[in-house]
Amino acid sequence: MSTGDRIPLAEAARDADAFRALFAGAYERWVVAGSVRRRAPDVGDIEHVVQTQRGEVRTAGEMFPREAPLVHHQLDAMLAAGTIAKALYGATQATRWGDRLRGVVWRGRRHEIFFGDDRNFYAQLVIRTGPAGFSEALVTRMRAIGLYSQGGDTEATRGYVASQRDGSIRTVTSEEDYFGLCGTPYIPPEGRRNPA
Repeated sequence: MSTGDRIPLAEAARDADAFRALFAGAYERWVVAGSVRRRAPDVGDIEHVVQTQRGEVRTAGEMFPREAPLVHHQLDAMLAAGTIAKALYGATQATRWGDRLRGVVWRGRRHEIFFGDDRNFYAQLVIRTGPAGFSEALVTRMRAIGLYSQGGDTEATRGYVASQRDGSIRTVTSEEDYFGLCGTPYIPPEGRRNPA
């Protein structure tokens, strides 16, 4: 399991790229986020933001194929084969193994995979690039202008930007678009810092 130790950026970036390579052909978009994307000198967990492809899959014991998200299916197969383990969190040792977030341990390092779609991929990317205080400040600015980023109400709505007035979900088309919705100029990942 993950030791929780921090590793140098170059090592984390290699590990992130090797992990992503395991899923070639199974995703539409995959960006390594978090500390790796911000080019921090050392990294703990490795975060990924993924838009998975859907396709026909079949698991052991199933007679007929079914349509499923391909990255989820591959993670399930890797778990069954013992290639990865579910990451354990906090004192309760809870797992995160849902449709929108999966925490895994691969080669002794924790990887968190956040899933987005056409409407929220870039919102997820901004938030998951962080750092946490920076992301919280953006969400606070967004609320001040009548929007909110659904952050944890339900698994199904997590990561979408919605209107406070009527709850309608906005499609976020780029990171620049997300910053614009927050009423602030775009800041590249390397320049994102927690507020002082």
